[in-house]
Amino acid sequence: MIGVADSSTANHGAKSLPKVMVVGNCHCLPLADAFALCGRVASTDFIDVSFTQQLAMAAKIDALADPNAYDVVFSIPLHDNFGQLATDRLRTLLGDRLRTHTNIHFTGLHPDITYIGAMHRRVPGFFGDYHSKIVLFSFVTGRSARDAQALFNGQTYQRLGYFDHYAASAAELRQRDGVCDIKFANAFLEMVPREVTMYTFNHPTGRVFLTLAAAMANAAGIKFIRHGMPVFQNHLSTNYIWPVYGEIAEHHQLAYRTPPVFIRAAQRGPRSVDLGEFIAGSYAAYASADLEDLRQMAASLPFYAAFSAALDAP
Repeated sequence: MIGVADSSTANHGAKSLPKVMVVGNCHCLPLADAFALCGRVASTDFIDVSFTQQLAMAAKIDALADPNAYDVVFSIPLHDNFGQLATDRLRTLLGDRLRTHTNIHFTGLHPDITYIGAMHRRVPGFFGDYHSKIVLFSFVTGRSARDAQALFNGQTYQRLGYFDHYAASAAELRQRDGVCDIKFANAFLEMVPREVTMYTFNHPTGRVFLTLAAAMANAAGIKFIRHGMPVFQNHLSTNYIWPVYGEIAEHHQLAYRTPPVFIRAAQRGPRSVDLGEFIAGSYAAYASADLEDLRQMAASLPFYAAFSAALDAP
């Protein structure tokens, strides 16, 4: 267990408190912020695996080899493609200073979202890297914007298997949880029906980060002050926010409903757009691309064949 200062040692300064590093994807900054706000720590920092080429990130990666740099390093499980940050390599380097934790990725509330292209080669659209499967499929198959909007209903979601994502994604999350030192899948899944937990399939809300950080702190023996949401700033709330479609919320008997608007990343000007405006913006973005290239990219996505069978079959 990591030593934690209490009132009897507070006068000895922050040196008795642990230094924390969080390694991960876009979740690492909110988690580091949660530890800075709530944890009794000497320092907290993060390494974003998506930006390892940056000099500042590279310096922090190199510092992991210094046994005095960090008392505990939290990381999501990372495979060998992540080089120095691969979990097996970190385990060898850090020993019991490394604690792996759950990477929250859950499509059950937002089954309509997709990417186009692999990491670092994403094709942007009206909502950055996020695209609606229904809108993309409608565009590349020659449907009008009005036709696309008409597909946003419970009958379509049933035909496309959207209601099945909840159970499948929950099972996948629990399976991925199995290799983690700090398991959080069940706690997260208990939250999902009760309160807003996800902005998109991979961007959790502040409540999730505070709850996860508390579990991480508990596992590492770090005192954690449970502040409420009004004092925690989750920078992902300034990014894209996708609504939970009403029929999906109803089907899964969620205790809440989100406004039926799509929220753009922070900007000077209106952020919220309704479904019609979202489709129009998406169609305008797709119209600027090479149609044949876009069709080929869309056809290569995992959902496309099932959509064609469900929506184009006579």
